[in-house]
Amino acid sequence: MLKIAKPATSVLRFTLIELIASMGVFAVLMLILMTFFDSAQRTWTESYNRSLAYENARIAFDLIERDLQCIYYQQENVPFWHKAATAAAWTAYRNQMLAFVSQTPVPPNSYCESKLCEIKYQLYYASDHNDANDGWLLRSATGDKSDANIDNSKWNFNQNFTVGLSDALNAFTGNTDSSDDFDKIIPYVTDLSFTCYKLNGSEITPDSSGTATTEFPYSIRVDITLMDRNSFAKWQNLDRGGTANAAQFKNDRSRKFSKTFLIGERGQYE
Repeated sequence: MLKIAKPATSVLRFTLIELIASMGVFAVLMLILMTFFDSAQRTWTESYNRSLAYENARIAFDLIERDLQCIYYQQENVPFWHKAATAAAWTAYRNQMLAFVSQTPVPPNSYCESKLCEIKYQLYYASDHNDANDGWLLRSATGDKSDANIDNSKWNFNQNFTVGLSDALNAFTGNTDSSDDFDKIIPYVTDLSFTCYKLNGSEITPDSSGTATTEFPYSIRVDITLMDRNSFAKWQNLDRGGTANAAQFKNDRSRKFSKTFLIGERGQYE
């Protein structure tokens, strides 16, 4: 029987140089992919943090708008107080404050019988970045009933035009002597300011003494400056360490949001 011999096949093997070259190409491709995914993750994280800053601004403005839309005024009966930034003796309450009476849809508790509440807004003043309240926008609402469902002696605005840092008899105080405790609204706030306007558009001078009520406005502009969470934490570390570029970093990473709220004619020009 005849046997047919199979043709010899030659097996080509990679040389060491070719193997090293192919591994190098593979490593480059993996590096490109990893760089792409890292860049995509950074972009997504930055976009997410930025969206949180916008969301925080929206939450703050929505709540402030509700309170200001329902602001209550009665000439010679109801006080209004726009306190300017005050001296160090005011400690955590040094920053600007807006205090007014409102038929707020967000009362302090479910026991309140009157719709009128004393409302205060302020950015907490932290003497250092180790303070847990650093960067928080605060709101206080004081109703006619306390959380224990008893008459609230701090609800005392009617025909009361005395204001100051403390004193339970005042209509408004910087601290909580004449108001319920502050609630935290949004974090990562680096600045909060109010500008009150008359009907003719001129500014109403805020109270720099900390002891005098101010003219009831026709409109109010609110400016809130925010950071995202990561930027705020990094700025705290830079500022805490006395780094020279901390202020520049703060300016570069902050976003300022402004909104003007129309109060209108509430009897202040009668």
